[in-house]
Amino acid sequence: MIRRLPTRRPGAGLHVTPGAAWHYPRNSARVDAPGGLGGNPPESHILGNMLIRRAATQADAPLIAAHRKAMYAALDKSPETALDAMSVSFEPWVVRVMGEGKYFGWVISDAGKPVASAGLLILDWPPDPVDPRGGRRGYLLYVFVEPHHRKRGLAHDLVEMCLAEARHQGIQVIALHGSDAGRPLYESFGFRASDEMVFVLPEG
Repeated sequence: MIRRLPTRRPGAGLHVTPGAAWHYPRNSARVDAPGGLGGNPPESHILGNMLIRRAATQADAPLIAAHRKAMYAALDKSPETALDAMSVSFEPWVVRVMGEGKYFGWVISDAGKPVASAGLLILDWPPDPVDPRGGRRGYLLYVFVEPHHRKRGLAHDLVEMCLAEARHQGIQVIALHGSDAGRPLYESFGFRASDEMVFVLPEG
């Protein structure tokens, strides 16, 4: 699926320094950072009955890998051995691309336990009719919410933060591969189906 954002100058929208955090009530499906989507919110010390959302850091690589593994396990029932091998290779990869400024992630925690996460990967991309100026494209990936925290707006919150970061980066086109279950959420943001196909070369 794909979405083209309205043209905005780079720097518009949310950009949160990795590790910055803010808090909102557990019974609230979605609350913007204090002051809106415009910068690093102040740290809050009111932790009772609160969800905490924050920008991911390289130290979150094992968490992101675990959420990614759970997502793939639910979607395509891949063998456990294949998922484990994938996770071993994924952790150093995500550490590297975060260090290169190509991956931005967010984590939502409840009572200190991470319960949801998502990421935005920045790709070099040639100009095309959708984005004639080209240069870069965003890829929304690994939107995952633990089962007992679903239907509470957390996935919507994560997608919202990823799109805000894309605006901040001056990126107009964002793509993703969405599951059937996630399609209504992505369509609510304006994503539409695309004609992309994929081919996997055999090993050897």
